[in-house]
Amino acid sequence: MNRSLVNPTLLKVFKIHHLSNSVFSSLQTLPDSKTNSFINPLYNFLPHTQNPSKIVDTICTNLKERRTALLEEDMIPHLGTEEVSRVLLRCQSDPFAALTFFNWVKNDLAFLPTIHNYCLMLHILAWSRKFPQTMKLFSELIELNRNKPEKASIFENLVLCTKDCSWEPVVFDILLKAYLKAGLIRDGFVTLRKMVKLGFVPKIISINFLLDGLLKLDRINECWGIYEEMGKIGVRGNTFTFNILTHVICKSGDVDKVNGFLEKMEEEGFDPDIVTYNTLIDSYITRGRLKDALYLYNIMCIRRVMPDLITHTSLINGLCKEGNVKEAHKLFHKMVQIGVNPDVYSYNTLICGYINKEMMQESRMLLHEMIRKGITPNKFTCLVLIEGYKKKGMLISAVNLIVELQRFGISVSRDLQIDLVIALCQVDKPFAAKSLWERIVKDGKRRDVFQECEPKFGHIWSNHRVFV
Repeated sequence: MNRSLVNPTLLKVFKIHHLSNSVFSSLQTLPDSKTNSFINPLYNFLPHTQNPSKIVDTICTNLKERRTALLEEDMIPHLGTEEVSRVLLRCQSDPFAALTFFNWVKNDLAFLPTIHNYCLMLHILAWSRKFPQTMKLFSELIELNRNKPEKASIFENLVLCTKDCSWEPVVFDILLKAYLKAGLIRDGFVTLRKMVKLGFVPKIISINFLLDGLLKLDRINECWGIYEEMGKIGVRGNTFTFNILTHVICKSGDVDKVNGFLEKMEEEGFDPDIVTYNTLIDSYITRGRLKDALYLYNIMCIRRVMPDLITHTSLINGLCKEGNVKEAHKLFHKMVQIGVNPDVYSYNTLICGYINKEMMQESRMLLHEMIRKGITPNKFTCLVLIEGYKKKGMLISAVNLIVELQRFGISVSRDLQIDLVIALCQVDKPFAAKSLWERIVKDGKRRDVFQECEPKFGHIWSNHRVFV
């Protein structure tokens, strides 16, 4: 969009005071050119490079010729905010020169440009499709602006600058993303509303970023408000949009809306994908609606959306929660048969199901199976198995399990082993306790282990000779 202007009547809603230099405070700020607007006619007798009234011409010439010295030192006091803006406007077709000058003002002169200067530079970069540099400069400006007692409206200043320079609407999308990148979700939401009000149509990727940010803040109503606004301004959602909104439905707990939402999704030409189904199935399981979750699983298969490891693990967890561990194991076998390889989490889920039913032999067999398949049990696997044996009073079996795991090269945490030593002492099994204790101290200094464990043992320490 070359030199296109926002409708002038819309510009009236913005106040010119947003362009004030007082927005940013610094050790050194650029002087306001208006305070020194009187030009001495004697300046015309000076050489071109020493004439304050020719300062913009001098800088632009030096930039064009790629000179490192843009201005003589005694001319720098004559450089003000208006001169900076004029140089930037003269360099619109050369974003490299414009950015070189802008950085020279910031870094070499240690002057802080005004928000108006920043917005002109941002328009130049965005119009030249230098999007990474645009995002970087937006992030810098947002950081400068966020802690100010009187925050300037970056959006409004961007709009005001459109009357002077070439620009593209994409600059407002980048501003929205920059706010979200900085974690300023509310500012992003306000920016979207202002964009729509002025007739700018945001890109769907920007809307998706905002929806995701609002979802993380539990701003459920705002998410649906944006979705409704999308319909009004003619922005069509994509698969990511619908998956985010699926999360919104699940987070709000209103899963009864699911069928209607899926129908709406299909009307707009989008088939639910694996992410959609997994999100809904997990939500149903969390709310104890196993039948609905299994129904969706069957629908997936009918529609040829291949259930993955996440799908099966969620359903196995739901079946185990309801005590139907045998059906869970059948589903586990079905998962393997269709080529989905289980991981430590799916094994842990099924092992927990068997332990909750006090079926320790089956859980131990699953442990052997996962080791045989090269899946290393993690801390949780060891914990639930040992606690399962302790709950049934099978402490010797728990000791044997630790020995077996260590033989396979699987580490069992010291805390678990110490707790088991205490349990063995409490049921008067000193020989088993001593055997396990010797394993604990084998790889470390006995005194260090004593000092670590003494607070845990209490009266057991003095009543048993296990620790001598």
